[in-house]
Amino acid sequence: MRLGLISNLLFVASFWLTSWHCYGESAPNTGSLLAVSFDTQEGINLDSGWEFYPQQLLTPDTISDAGKSQIVSLPHGWKNKDMHYGTYRLTFQLKSPTEELGLYLGVIATAHRIWINGQHYGGRGQVSSSIEKSRGELGTKLLSFAPRSHNEIIIQVASHNLFGGMIHVPILGPAVTLIAQQMFIGVLQGLLQGFLLMIIMYHLLLYIMRKRELSHLFLALGCLGILLRDSTVGRVIIIQEVFSSVPHEIHAYVQYVGAILTTLGYFLFTHYLFPKAMRPWLVRTVVALELSAIVLTFVLPHKLLDIAAAVHMVGSLIAVFFGIIGIFGQVRQKEPYSLVFFCGIFVFCLFGVADLFLVSRWEIPPLSLASTASCIFSFFQAALLARKNAKAHRDLEYEQAKNRHAYQELSKLVYPHQIALLKKGEILEHTMPVDHAEGVVLQFDIIDSSRLESSVAKAFFEKIFNRTNSIMMQNYDPDLLIANGFRIKELGDGFLCSVGFPFKSPNGISPDVLALQMAEEFVRVFQEEEAFLDHSVYGRLHCAIGVARGELSGYFPKAGIKNYDIFGSGVILATRYEAIRKHLFANTDPTAIIIVQSRVFDALPDPVKLKRLNEYRIYDLTQSEFRVRNDPDATCFYILTMESLVVRRSA
Repeated sequence: MRLGLISNLLFVASFWLTSWHCYGESAPNTGSLLAVSFDTQEGINLDSGWEFYPQQLLTPDTISDAGKSQIVSLPHGWKNKDMHYGTYRLTFQLKSPTEELGLYLGVIATAHRIWINGQHYGGRGQVSSSIEKSRGELGTKLLSFAPRSHNEIIIQVASHNLFGGMIHVPILGPAVTLIAQQMFIGVLQGLLQGFLLMIIMYHLLLYIMRKRELSHLFLALGCLGILLRDSTVGRVIIIQEVFSSVPHEIHAYVQYVGAILTTLGYFLFTHYLFPKAMRPWLVRTVVALELSAIVLTFVLPHKLLDIAAAVHMVGSLIAVFFGIIGIFGQVRQKEPYSLVFFCGIFVFCLFGVADLFLVSRWEIPPLSLASTASCIFSFFQAALLARKNAKAHRDLEYEQAKNRHAYQELSKLVYPHQIALLKKGEILEHTMPVDHAEGVVLQFDIIDSSRLESSVAKAFFEKIFNRTNSIMMQNYDPDLLIANGFRIKELGDGFLCSVGFPFKSPNGISPDVLALQMAEEFVRVFQEEEAFLDHSVYGRLHCAIGVARGELSGYFPKAGIKNYDIFGSGVILATRYEAIRKHLFANTDPTAIIIVQSRVFDALPDPVKLKRLNEYRIYDLTQSEFRVRNDPDATCFYILTMESLVVRRSA
């Protein structure tokens, strides 16, 4: 935006220059009569042949008694403390009769009254030789009148500000033509300003949605400045059309504030897009200068506004010079998007220079060049944003692919509901229960697995662990934290599994009933996979499962890898009951065995318990000196062997 700053600062300069370029050419009145003819339907500029009566407010009735006048060319005006009002008069004759004529009057500084052929056509503001009674107002007018062979136009002008006079050249032509042109230009100017308003609203909405993207706010601020400035200039002055009477002072304030906002908005917009293009001290200086200019605009007297605008222009142009060097350096360094940005600003700058040149000559173009340049720049900006968004979209897709891969790999370590909570921003330690509860634990162990070769053992264990894990994960509900069981950990050739905590049992099934069902399913899975081993080489293998109830607690370690774990008396007791086979059944024939704590068996519902009593046999500890470690009060436990399972399945 460094080049864009030139155009907007030049707009500020144009306001200053207009207040100094106020003297048209003048000559003694020779009494000649201007001859006007319309060979085409186009209008003509009434820029010569005007009589000017300084310090006199004349009417058609009194102008014949006035003193000598000067012949001036338009634009014309004054800027000195001794002149505050005057009267302009133009007389012309038509070479041939014509239809109704139109007279377009551009901005007249500032209060004025108009007569055509002796008829009063109103004006703007309050014309008076007294500064107390005079009230300035800027605006344009399009009048229509019935022409005569000899015609007279008289315009009183009063300005007690820094400058005054007829600063724009009137246009005379067929009324139909001028009205059509004015309507056409008004529609185009309205469309341009409507387009600017849409850009402002669009970027403000983007800023509200994504407040970290300050570039949208800065661009909206720059466009708002152009909208304010352009509402006070052109063939159709929007601010005057919306508000029928706007004092000259307010008109000037809107112009100056618009220019300052344009400079500030585009400067910050450029700095945000290319932060390396300008030194930090330059950015701070320009921002301070622009903010100070805004404050001074409302603090300084109206007569000092032009001086303040000139100072602002000089300081800003110095900053623009350094800014241009910076943005050109970004292009040379092939900074992404800088070339597209530079091209758009270059076009914007050309329009700005043209606008300055025309305004400084009081030749206001039919359409605002600033609005036109902003609309053209918006297309370059759209191209820049399209490229930037395309890259952002590619980067986003790449990041999403990486995230998907990361979550897929993470799913090997945690449960689906944990991943869902992590995606919502939850911390890992809050994704699993860390309280205390009663539960049933199964200790699964493969007996004599050391006879297997490592490669065979690995494949054998994987098949068993995968199938048993599928049994645990049956009925898994990530919202209610329900599942058949929870695998606590793998222990070489075995594993620990809990039922009832941290996952609740499905369908209201008792954890004790579900634990026995799962234990029997684990044995079935083991026997099916064991049948595929080469028994002539490795012999027969068996498994043992200990089932016990006790207190369970979930936790995440405070240090190291945060792997969720379960500890408590239930885990210890399940291990102790599985180990009973080594002490009491070491001399019996090897077989698959399930050893169940009496607390688990006694907690079964009566119908289930009666059925299980036909399959499980009780081992009475009261008739033995053996005691279950960590469960000294146990008087018995229950045993289910492979033979009992085979009999039940065959039945």
